[in-house]
Amino acid sequence: MWRLAWDVSNLYISVEVADDVHVQTQTGNQIFRGDSIDVQFDTNREGDWGPGLSPDDFQITFSPGDFASLPPSAFRFQGTASGQILDAPGGHHVNLQAQQTATGYRIEAAVPWGDLNLTPAEGLVIGLALNANDNDSPSTAVQEVMKSHIATRTLTDPSGWGTLTLQ
Repeated sequence: MWRLAWDVSNLYISVEVADDVHVQTQTGNQIFRGDSIDVQFDTNREGDWGPGLSPDDFQITFSPGDFASLPPSAFRFQGTASGQILDAPGGHHVNLQAQQTATGYRIEAAVPWGDLNLTPAEGLVIGLALNANDNDSPSTAVQEVMKSHIATRTLTDPSGWGTLTLQ
C-alpha cells in the first residue's frame, strides 16, 4: 500500500511493504541491491515525454536499513542528456523514517521539491513509477525481484511510467 501527499515544501511518500525475509546490507547507490523502494520521477512530462531519460528525470531509492545497525537511507539518481541514469550531483535532502512491521516494513519520506528541481502547484503533472526491490539472500547483495506499480515500466523509458497530478 502506498500514499502520496504534498505541500509547498515536500512530496510525502508512505509505502508499506509485505516482506517475509528482510535483507538490507547496502548503502549509497547500491541500496537497490537489498530490500528497498524506488520512486522514479519525470519532472517535465509535458515538455519532453518520450522513451529516453533526460536531466529532468530522477530516481530516489529508499532503504529501510536493517533495523539493527544500518539506519534508513536514501539515494538520488538523475537522468543525463545521453539517456543514462547516474548519481545525482549534490546528493539529496530527503527526510526518511522506517519501521519494521509484523509483515514487513513501512517507509515514510519527505522529498523536498528542490531535490526534483520543481516548484509545486495544483495541476502540476509529472511522471511517476513506484517500485519495490526484494532480496531474500543475506549472503548476497542482489536485486532478486523488482516489482513496479506499472507492469510495463522500464528504468530508462519514462513514457512507460505512470502519471501524478497534484491536486
